[in-house]
Amino acid sequence: MGVYKTTWAGPVFVEAMRFWFYSLVAGILLSVVGIWELYTTPLTVRIAGEKGKGREVKNEEAKKEWNKERAQLIKCLVIDGCDLFIPGSVTGWLPVSSQTVGYCSVISTVLAGSDVWVKIQEQGS
Repeated sequence: MGVYKTTWAGPVFVEAMRFWFYSLVAGILLSVVGIWELYTTPLTVRIAGEKGKGREVKNEEAKKEWNKERAQLIKCLVIDGCDLFIPGSVTGWLPVSSQTVGYCSVISTVLAGSDVWVKIQEQGS
């Protein structure tokens, strides 16, 4: 905006982008670990132990819950991966064009916005 110029604004902005980059990498690692846990834990043990507290879980219900959780983790992985290009390009750690950053930003916004849209639609019902 150029309202008030300082000498320290530029370096602070780059540091903020570094911290954002680190947090996105942590989010990506968390999603990968979550996906790994999905594939290594038996369906009925994981679902019955966490949500049902000992109730009997049908195989179809367990598969449906597993697919829902996997889809959510993959969606988070894609969103964080796309968002990673913004701070990565500012810091110079990911040498990409502004066009690539723009495309990734649009993908990330649409995917994240769809979750918000679903929540708002559920509240209105």
